[in-house]
Amino acid sequence: MQQSSSRSGTGRTRWVRAVLAAVVVLLTWLLTGPVVWATVPTLPGGAVDLGDVVPIDATNRTKTLAGGTSATVFELQLPPGATCPGDSLHDQWRVQSFIIPVEDDPADIAYGVNGPEGKNQYALYEVSTSPFTDILTRSNSGAGLPGAISAVPSLSFAVYPPGTLPDASYRMGIACTYFRQTAQYWDIEVSLSSSSGDSSEPLTWRLTNPPQGAALASAASSSTNWVTPVFAAVALCALVVALWWGRQQRRATRLKESK
Repeated sequence: MQQSSSRSGTGRTRWVRAVLAAVVVLLTWLLTGPVVWATVPTLPGGAVDLGDVVPIDATNRTKTLAGGTSATVFELQLPPGATCPGDSLHDQWRVQSFIIPVEDDPADIAYGVNGPEGKNQYALYEVSTSPFTDILTRSNSGAGLPGAISAVPSLSFAVYPPGTLPDASYRMGIACTYFRQTAQYWDIEVSLSSSSGDSSEPLTWRLTNPPQGAALASAASSSTNWVTPVFAAVALCALVVALWWGRQQRRATRLKESK
């Protein structure tokens, strides 16, 4: 009887401890949760427009583009030495891309996991179909030093399904963000339209004020995103045929020797 009472007392003690532990966890969350939320850093002042980005031919980086089609592969060239105020390793800075209606302000973009979250606001997409968003800067030797921005990879409009971007003028560019707040950006105005006004057709794009010497993309630069896979497929087929032919020849030789 005494043993049963002891077990009952031990059970009640464990239950009380569990309840107290849950209360402590709840109070800790209530007390520290809002504090942690409130201590997310905010940037002083507004975002700074640092000038233009320049679309260039991904296969010939000395060639500035004035426009192209959905299939045109291009890069966005930042000014030499472009940096964010800090790096990603020590200071949590990130590099983002955007294409937004021309009347929207890049300083006001609300960035999510996949880029801008406003109406008709999107990230730019790499040829690999990944959104160019939350990109790390190059690392510094310590905190508080500017973070250099690596070259923007090859981009295209091919990933956007027809009708995603209505025919209109847009601002596309690159931004430095701190906890998803825009601190500075580079952009350029671009006009998007379908070839006949039908939103179900692929887009063409043109810079509103192209830099001097800029040219429209050639068919060759617009087709680079399918030429390489086709060439690789042809080479693979040739290799398979060669292996099959060699195997047939060896089999014929063995049959001849066995007779």
